[in-house]
Amino acid sequence: MQRNPERIVKAFLLLLTAGCLASCEKVAEFVEPPTNSMDTEYYEMDFTVESSDKNGFQIFSEETYSNDINNLLVQAGFNPDKIESVILKEATVNLEGNVNYPDFDILKFIELTVYTDLLREKKVAWSDPVPADLSSLTLDLSEENLLPYFREGTFIITVQGFLKQRIYENLDLHARVKFRVKWKV
Repeated sequence: MQRNPERIVKAFLLLLTAGCLASCEKVAEFVEPPTNSMDTEYYEMDFTVESSDKNGFQIFSEETYSNDINNLLVQAGFNPDKIESVILKEATVNLEGNVNYPDFDILKFIELTVYTDLLREKKVAWSDPVPADLSSLTLDLSEENLLPYFREGTFIITVQGFLKQRIYENLDLHARVKFRVKWKV
């Protein structure tokens, strides 16, 4: 049986490359430990946009929440000091059963912000312009690290927006947001 030196060299190089790649993955894990993450429960807001003239075209509602992320991590057996980031993972706004306004066509834009007295306000999710014919909006998300807001202990989530026209019936809306917490092992 005749041996082909080219095939032997190619096979050897292939094995060598595979070995190097496997080793590089192990070295990368050692140099940079894996990041773990968990999602918070939903933060939810029910609010009404009133039909009265005093509110005009502005939509505004806010809720104050206390930070429970440190407690969640401690209960799960992790050190809260190792938290790297808190990023908004999901934000939706739903129109709740309005007869005369079955969709968001009357809405020019809507946005969610987080706020603390020390850090001020930061826009974290939005829909501008609002797509037509929808009664449920999945908002565009900021990729900013909101950890400083969560370290404040309590923070405020606001919903703000602007109507295209005056409304003559109250609009009931429901907003839900969820955050992803990442920490080093």
